[in-house]
Amino acid sequence: MDTNTYKIVVDKSPRGYACIKSIFNEQGDVIDYCIIDINPSFVQLTKKPEADLLNRSLRDVFLSKNPSHWMNKIIELMKQGGSTEEVRISDEAEGIFLSAHVSKADEVHYIVLLNDLTDLMQKVKESESKYRLIIDYMSDFVWVLSLEREIQYISPSIERILGYAPEEIIDLQLSDFTTPESTEYGLSILAEIQSQNSSADETVVRTFELEHIRKDGEKVVLEHTVQLSFDFMGRAVAFIGIGRDITEKKRVLQMLTLREELLRSILDTTSEGIFGVDERGYCTFTNASCLNQLGLEETDMLGKHYSDFFSFSEEGVDYKFDDSVIEKVLKYGRSYRNVETLLIRRDGNSLYVDIFVNPIFHDDSITGAVVTFYDITERKKVEHELYESNRSKSVLLANLPGMAYRCLFDQDWTMTFVSEGCFELTGYRQESLLYNRDITYNSIISPSYRSYLWKKWQEVARNFTTFREEYTIITASGEEKWVLEQGQPVYDDNGEVTALEGLIIDITEQKKRQAEIEYLSYRDGLTGIHNRLYFEQCKKTYDEDAYLPLTIMLVDINGLKIVNDAIGHAAGDALIIRTANLLKRFCRKGDLLARIGGDEFAFILPLTDENEAYEMLKAIEKECSQDNNQIHNELEYINISLGYATKYRMEQSLLEIERVAEDFMYRRKLLERASSQSAILSLINSTMYEKSQETEAHAERLKKLSRLLGEKMELSENELNSLELLAALHDIGKVTIDEKILNKPGKLTPEEWIEIKKHPDAGYRIAMASPKLMPIADLILCHHERWDGTGYPQGLKGEEIPLLSRMISVIDAYDVMTEYRSYRRPISKTAALEEIKRCAGTQFDPQIAQTFIELMMENPDLLKD
Repeated sequence: MDTNTYKIVVDKSPRGYACIKSIFNEQGDVIDYCIIDINPSFVQLTKKPEADLLNRSLRDVFLSKNPSHWMNKIIELMKQGGSTEEVRISDEAEGIFLSAHVSKADEVHYIVLLNDLTDLMQKVKESESKYRLIIDYMSDFVWVLSLEREIQYISPSIERILGYAPEEIIDLQLSDFTTPESTEYGLSILAEIQSQNSSADETVVRTFELEHIRKDGEKVVLEHTVQLSFDFMGRAVAFIGIGRDITEKKRVLQMLTLREELLRSILDTTSEGIFGVDERGYCTFTNASCLNQLGLEETDMLGKHYSDFFSFSEEGVDYKFDDSVIEKVLKYGRSYRNVETLLIRRDGNSLYVDIFVNPIFHDDSITGAVVTFYDITERKKVEHELYESNRSKSVLLANLPGMAYRCLFDQDWTMTFVSEGCFELTGYRQESLLYNRDITYNSIISPSYRSYLWKKWQEVARNFTTFREEYTIITASGEEKWVLEQGQPVYDDNGEVTALEGLIIDITEQKKRQAEIEYLSYRDGLTGIHNRLYFEQCKKTYDEDAYLPLTIMLVDINGLKIVNDAIGHAAGDALIIRTANLLKRFCRKGDLLARIGGDEFAFILPLTDENEAYEMLKAIEKECSQDNNQIHNELEYINISLGYATKYRMEQSLLEIERVAEDFMYRRKLLERASSQSAILSLINSTMYEKSQETEAHAERLKKLSRLLGEKMELSENELNSLELLAALHDIGKVTIDEKILNKPGKLTPEEWIEIKKHPDAGYRIAMASPKLMPIADLILCHHERWDGTGYPQGLKGEEIPLLSRMISVIDAYDVMTEYRSYRRPISKTAALEEIKRCAGTQFDPQIAQTFIELMMENPDLLKD
C-alpha cells in the first residue's frame, strides 16, 4: 500500500498518533525529543494546537511551565525503549484520561499511540458517587485498612456506633479503641486473610467479632466482615470490611443487617485493530494489533476478502455484524461509526469490539475503506458491573426497612424519588407522593412536628451537617407511627441546596419496647406500684422548697417471713398485694407510693405536715382493722407498722428525715412485734391441729412424758423447757402439707411420702422466723433422724443427732403407736414398749430407749389404758 493510503488511515484513526524523533548532543546522548508527525486525534487528545506540537521540543511544549506534566511518563517510556503494554495516564486538572502505547521504530524514532478514556472514567466516577451515597446512609459502617494496618477510610456511621467522627478515628490505631484481647485477635485474623489470599480469584472472606471501646468508655461488640481488595493487576492493596454493632443483639434479640457490594477495579481498554480493503473488499494492509486480536498471521489476511477472516456470528450467538456495512461504505462512500458487535476469532474465542468503517477516496473515486475496531471487552465488563451495581442498588433500596427518598428543599418536602418501602411505611403508593400528585409528605407528618422539622432542616443546611430526628407520622389508614429520619442536603457548586436525600424507617415497635422497659424499670413486678429505684429518683425531684412541708411515711408488714415459711410464698405474695391495694386508697394526687423492699412500702407526701401525716396513719390503721374484720382466716390479716417524719426547711437533709421515719416505724414495730408474732404462731399451731390428726391432748401427753424422761436423764431446767416446747411444736411444719395427705386412711404413695418428709424443713423455717422458737429450730429439723442414719431430712447418725431430738423421737413414736390414727388402729402400751426395744440401735438411741422403758416400768400408772 502506498504512503498516501497509510497517511489517510492514520489521519482517520480515532486514536492519537505521533512520530517522535530523538535529539542527541555531541556525545551521542539523547537530550530531548521532537514531534515530527501527528494525526488530528493526537492534537485533540493533548489539547495543544498543531503548530505548538510539530517540530517542537517536547520539553519546551509540555514541561517548561509544568515540570510534572503527564508527558513526563511518555518521555520515560521512550527512555526505556518503549512499552510492552498500555500505560494509564491521567491529569484531572486538565481533564485528561488516556492510555498510551510507545514503540521504538528505529534507533532514533518512536511511535506514540494515545487512546481516550474520558467517557469510561466518567462512568466510574458516577458509579462511585452512587455507591458512596448508599454507604453514607448504611446503618453499618464501611472501613478500609492498609496492609500496614492503618485506617484509610471509615464511613460516617462509625460516629453513631463508637462516638468517634470519621476524621478522629482515621488518626487512631486499632488498639486505641479495641480491647487488648480483641486487638490481638483482630490482627491475627487479618494476618491469616493476607496469608491465605494469593490472588483476586481466590478471595477469602472472614467474619469475626471484636470488642471495642466507645469514645465515652463504654464497651461494644462489633461484627466485621473482611476481605482483601485487589487492584486491576490482581495485587492485594488493602483490607476492606463492613462493621456492625451487635451489642444489643447479644443482649436482647435481633437486629436486621445490610451488606453492600464493594467497588471493583475497572480494567484498562486495549489498543485498536486496523485493516484496509480495496474497492472489491480484499485486504490490502493490516497492523500488528489487528493480527493479535484476530489471532491471525499476515498471510491469512492480505489478498483475502474481508468476509473470509472478519466473522461476527456463530451458532447460538445472537450478535451478528451486518457484513453489508463494508459493502455500503465501498458503494456509497458514507462512514459508519460505533458499531458494537461480538467478533469471533479463528481459534473460536470471541471479543466485543467497537467498529468504525471509513471510505478511502482518490480523485473523488472510492478506492477502498479503512476498518478500525477497538477491543471493548473490558469496557463491556465494566458496563455490566455498572448495570449490576445499579441493579443491586435497586434491590437494596427495595429491601431497606423503610423509605429512601430524594426531595426538593421546600416545606412540602416535594418528593422526586421514593423507594418501594414508601407503601409499607406510609400506606401511600410511590406515585401518590412523587411531585405531590395526591399528597405531600408534609401532610403525612404529625402537625406538632412540622414547624420543628422545617427549622431543623434549615439549620442543617446552613451548617453543612447531617439530619437525624425522631417524630410521628399519620399513615393513610390513620395510624400514628414513630419514624427515624436520617439525611443530608445536596449542594451545587455555589453551596446552594438543590435537594435533600435520606432514609426514613419505622421505629414504632422500638418505641413501644422502650416505653415497656422504662415502665418495668420503675414498677414493682408484683404489686404494679412504683419500685425503690423510682422512689429514690423522686426523692430528688420532691426535695424542693415548693413541696415543703414534705413528709416521708414508711410502712412494714409484720410477720411476712413467718407467713411465707408457714403457708407458702403464694400466701405471702397475696398479703403483699392486698397491703399495696389498701395503701393505694390513701395516695392523693401528687403523692407517691412505692414498694421499697420485700415487706416495706414508702409514701412521699408533698405539702403535708406532721398533723396531717398522723391523721393519715390513723386512717390507714383503721382501714386495716376494717379489712381484717371481713377476712375469716386470721393468717391473711394485714398487720403493719407505720412511721413518718416531716421536712420543714430546705437545710434539713431528706436522708435524715427518712432515717427518723424509719426509727419511728421500728419503735412501733418493736412494741407490736411480740404480740403479732405470738398471734401468728398461735394461728399456725391451731391450723396444724385442724389440718392433721395431731391434737392438743397429744401435745400435752408428749410434754408430760418429756418432762418425766428429762428429769430421769437429769436435764437442766433450761433443757427441760426446750424439750417441752419441742414436744408441743416439733410437727409445726405439717401446716404446709395438704391435709388430704395428712389424713389419708390408706398407705401413702411415694410422691406423698416425699411431701410428708418436707415438714421438718418447713418447721425449721417457721421456727427461725420467730425469736421465741429459734432455739429449738435445729431440734425440729432433726426430730425424724434415725440412730442408724436412715432418717430424714439430713441422714444424721448416732450422736450427730441433737439429744433432745433423739428423746422426742422415742416419746413421739410411743404416743403415735398407742393412740388412734386414721391409717391404723392403736396397739397396747406394753406392745409399744416392745417395739421401741426392738428398734433400739436402729431407729432410736439405745440408751434413751432403755431409759424410757425403765421410766414407764417404774410408773405403772403410765401404763394404764
